Amino acid sequence: MFRLFETIAVENFNPENLGYHQQRMDDSYRKLFKTQCHFNLKSLFVELLIPDARKYKWRFDYSSTDCKSTVELYIPKVIQRVEFVEIPSDFDYALKYVDRTFFSEIRAQFSEFDEVIMTKNGFLTDSTIANIVVQFKNDSQLYTPITPLLCGTYRKKLLEKNFLIERMIHIDEIKEINNVFFINAMLPFDESKGWNPKNNDLKSL
Repeated sequence: MFRLFETIAVENFNPENLGYHQQRMDDSYRKLFKTQCHFNLKSLFVELLIPDARKYKWRFDYSSTDCKSTVELYIPKVIQRVEFVEIPSDFDYALKYVDRTFFSEIRAQFSEFDEVIMTKNGFLTDSTIANIVVQFKNDSQLYTPITPLLCGTYRKKLLEKNFLIERMIHIDEIKEINNVFFINAMLPFDESKGWNPKNNDLKSL
């Protein structure tokens, strides 16, 4: 049974941000299995069959002793309606677990919405599929919650480049938010695809 996984974008036959994925996998492996990770994503990628130069999603599932790679064409998700939901303060998803039942149940409960942004004790965390980036009115700086459920690889990259700043963001500040952006390994930041809480209308990701 696989416990953890990584999702890696592959475009033009190139795996994106592979070093960040390897680092997170190494850290997660040590935390969960109490030993050094012996899987090398760079070597495993060489063995993959990528059909063409289009954008693909490489999912790498792994346990302490075994692993599995699957590759599928990436189909962008269209998000038009977003809901905010408070979740239990003790919920933990600090590692990228294969078991995502919690998120599936939230999506099923709010199926009329295209995506759900979760809050803990009133503070924004992540959506069910992505980290979030927030742009406030009259502020050119971009922020990401200091309290994500999962520290995403792309989020970490943007923080290291000083493109983002971590900040506590409370749900009561929603009226001051101009745009929310969804980012993950498959969704790079694009300023043209921000969701405005006023009109609840997000362009295709």
